[in-house]
Amino acid sequence: FGLRYSVPGGKVYLTVSHYNTDQEDIVNGFGSQNEIRNIWLNLGYTDPALTTNEFSFSDLSARKLEGWEVELTANPTRNITLTANYSHPLSFIQSESVFRKVYIAENLAEWQAGAALANGVLVPNGGGRTTLNTQIVRDALLTIENSLNGLTTGALADNSANHRINFSGRYRFSEGKLRGLAVVAGVNYRGYTKFQSRDARIKFGLPDNVTPTAKQNAEAAFDYLWVPPSWVYSAGANYTRRFGKYQARFQINITNPFDNKEPTWGRNTAGSGAAWNVVATNQLLNGNPRQQILSGFFVEEPRKITFSTTVSF
Repeated sequence: FGLRYSVPGGKVYLTVSHYNTDQEDIVNGFGSQNEIRNIWLNLGYTDPALTTNEFSFSDLSARKLEGWEVELTANPTRNITLTANYSHPLSFIQSESVFRKVYIAENLAEWQAGAALANGVLVPNGGGRTTLNTQIVRDALLTIENSLNGLTTGALADNSANHRINFSGRYRFSEGKLRGLAVVAGVNYRGYTKFQSRDARIKFGLPDNVTPTAKQNAEAAFDYLWVPPSWVYSAGANYTRRFGKYQARFQINITNPFDNKEPTWGRNTAGSGAAWNVVATNQLLNGNPRQQILSGFFVEEPRKITFSTTVSF
C-alpha cells in the first residue's frame, strides 16, 4: 500500500510505499554445480551425468520481501527536474535450495570419506575407481559449506542492503543559444549489505574436524556479515535540434565520471556474488586459524564516454 501527494501544476510528486510480499516457488539455478561435478570427477567417476554440464538442474526457493520506499520528483522550474528515491528493502529466507540440500545430504558421507583419501588410490567399495585430486574435493566441500552457511528460515537473505538511495537531476535549456540542450547527473548509494553469515565453527570455536550442531548452525545464520557501502555516479548531456524536416538528437553519456577504482564487495558485474569466504586451517599458511575473509568483489569499469546520434525522419 502507498500514499501519493502531488502539488497542483506538477511541481512536486511524493510517494510513500510499504510492501510485504511472500514469493513462493521461485525457480533458481541448482547451486554448487561446479563443486559437485568436481567432487564426482576427482573421486574417479566418469559418468557424464555427474561430471559434465549434463549435471544441470533447477531448484526452488521462497522469500518474504518487506520494506519502505519514498520517492520524490520535483520540478521547481520548467527547466529543472530532480528525482530522489530512498528504499529500505529487506528480504528474508523462507526456504532456499530445497533440492540441493537433499542432494548434498544424501551424498555427503561418501564425499567426506573420499576427501580423506590420498591421490591416485583405489576408492574402497568404489568398483575400481581411483581418486584424482582429493584436495579439489576438500576445497569443493568447503565452498559448498560456505554457500549453505546462513540459509536458515527467517534469516536475512544475502544481497540485502539496509539503505538504497538514488538521486538524479536534469537541467534543460528552453531558450537562448543553448535551447535544446539538457545536462543530467545521478548518483546511486547502496548502504551496508549483508553477505553470508558467521561460520559456525568460528563462532563457537570448534576445530575443523568437529561438525557444528543444528542449533549452532541456526544461531550462526543470524550472525550476519556485512560489506561496506558503495557509490555509483553517472553524468551526461543531450542536444536536440531540427534540421529542416529532420530532427536530430546528439547525446553523450559518462559512466564512472570520477574514475572510481574502489572495490565493490560482494557483487560481480551481474549484481550478485559472494563476499566473505571461509579459509580453513592450513589452507593458506601452515598453522593459520580458520577465518572468514573479504575476497569477492568487482571494480567499476574505468571512466567511459559514449557519444551517439539519432535522426528522426
